[in-house]
Amino acid sequence: LRPLAFFVSWQGVLCLAFRGFTPALSSLKADLNNLAALGTEASGSRWPKISLGCLKDSRRLTPEQLTRLNAICRLGSGQFQRPNAPRSQAVLVDQVEIVLYENRCQERVLSVQPVPLGRFLDVAEPTSREQERVSSIVAEAEQPGYWFHVSKDGGRETHYRGPALGATLVHQLACFKHRPQVQQLPYVAHPVPIRVQVPAQVLPQAQVPASTGGVPVEEKSEKPEGPSEKVAASTVMTVSTEKLRALSVYSSALPALIQAFRTMVNKELPGDYTWFEDSSLHITIRGLMG
Repeated sequence: LRPLAFFVSWQGVLCLAFRGFTPALSSLKADLNNLAALGTEASGSRWPKISLGCLKDSRRLTPEQLTRLNAICRLGSGQFQRPNAPRSQAVLVDQVEIVLYENRCQERVLSVQPVPLGRFLDVAEPTSREQERVSSIVAEAEQPGYWFHVSKDGGRETHYRGPALGATLVHQLACFKHRPQVQQLPYVAHPVPIRVQVPAQVLPQAQVPASTGGVPVEEKSEKPEGPSEKVAASTVMTVSTEKLRALSVYSSALPALIQAFRTMVNKELPGDYTWFEDSSLHITIRGLMG
């Protein structure tokens, strides 16, 4: 997923929007939407984004403040508009997580169940139709009358941080979780070991894909010590020191870009916004409950 723009969403929520869901993720969403038990998909997960922060409970944006925020969004988004944007800005969705949360911003969660997505790196771009759809949503922020949606009640700090039990399917950002992404592990001539923790209840055999992009890496499993089956299993994979840099290429630039955006907003509107914790940042694929 490649970033498109920083964006002022309804009720003043600040987001980083992506260019669109890839065909594989769109297909996953379509399959989920065909499950009658899930009900109608909420509008907020129909386009890919990271919700970065929201207005504090006592704050409401004025039309003039929206104009200033839109200018900051344009300034911060300029680096995303270049052709052949670097991989360091893109998010590699190598897995999704089923999250049972205690509040909507997911700073408090009860359970996280990782679900690996595949053995190979899929670099397909969103369809042109999907990209046009998301671009039209982001462009609404510059339209006359958009302030009406930004100024609505709700979507403030208590809404996101207050108690609210629910379940959702998300991708948690590896760049903020310090999590290696196994699809990026390359073949190497001078191997060194890497240990990847795999929840035993997800992959009982502790099997991490042995093929990445069609190129093999060596793998062996280690049985966790102790009687508990809930202890995470460990898999040792061999990669070279030289190629370890590939582990942090995708999305490695995002933390600094997001922090620079926060700094600009705080300078322009001091005290108006609260920012969600880095470790909670995620892209919602589809709400499941709540």
